[in-house]
Formats: sequence, C-alpha cells, structure tokens
Amino acid sequence: MKVLKLTRGSMEVLQLTRCSMKLLQFTRGSMKILQLTRGSMKVLKLTRGSMKVLQLTRGSMKVLQLTRGSMKVLQLTRGSMKVLQLTRGSMKVLQLTRGSMKVLQLTRGSMKVL
Repeated sequence: MKVLKLTRGSMEVLQLTRCSMKLLQFTRGSMKILQLTRGSMKVLKLTRGSMKVLQLTRGSMKVLQLTRGSMKVLQLTRGSMKVLQLTRGSMKVLQLTRGSMKVLQLTRGSMKVL
C-alpha cells in the first residue's frame, strides 16, 4: 500500500494505491473531488456546496448523477441505450433512447404524459 499527501494553502491532494485499486482525493475550499479506480471500474464524485456529481464507468456502461437542491438528474448509458431522468419537486421527466426509438414520459403530481 502506498499513501501520498500534498498540501498547498487550502488545497489538499491525497492518493492511496493498493494493488489494482487507486483512490485520489482532492480538496480545495468547499469543493471535494474523489476518484476511485479498480480494474475497468471508475467512480468519480464531485461535491461543491449543495451540488453533488457522481459518475460511475464500467466497461461500456456509464452512470451519471447530478444533485443540486431539490433537482436530481440521472443518466445511464449502455451501448446504444440511453436513459435520462430529471426530478424536480413533484415533476419527473424520463427519456429513453435506443437506436432510432425514443420514449419520453412526463409526470407532475397525479398527471402523467407519455
């Protein structure tokens, strides 16, 4: 296991390596970036104030999640398929794309539009 720490003013970088796993943490003020790599899998997390971004990559699959206050965006990509979901309060938008096919669904309270 190998640990490396670098500090400069308000910035701090921490790196941990163990076999095939690598963990990297970057901190500067209210912003924090965390990256984990293990084989073909990669996890990236960014936090700044009320905003949070999370990204997971594994082979051809990619998951991206953004959270800011009451708003949440979720995106999943796998090959030619893409799923996008947006949530804000009681409103929810869901979009599915696969090749030339596209499905869009909007939900607000008890109302649902397809």
